[in-house]
Amino acid sequence: MTSRTSTIVPFPTPLLRARQPDFESDTPEAEAELHISVLNDLLDQLASESVENGELRQQLLASMMRELLNDVVVLYRQALTEARH
Repeated sequence: MTSRTSTIVPFPTPLLRARQPDFESDTPEAEAELHISVLNDLLDQLASESVENGELRQQLLASMMRELLNDVVVLYRQALTEARH
């Protein structure tokens, strides 16, 4: 029986292409990466503001949302990898 291994694309680095001025989203994958970058930036802002205001509940929510977003990224990339093979 042949064993099938899945390849998982690594998470984006903090310096995403989407933050560079010459970034162009010419593929659906690039568009998805841009949206991920924007969501991560918004979560950074939310977390930063909640730290400044001492709002623990917002800090926890931002952390949970980031974990869910990371899970979605992994699932999306796994689906892309499987679709290409």
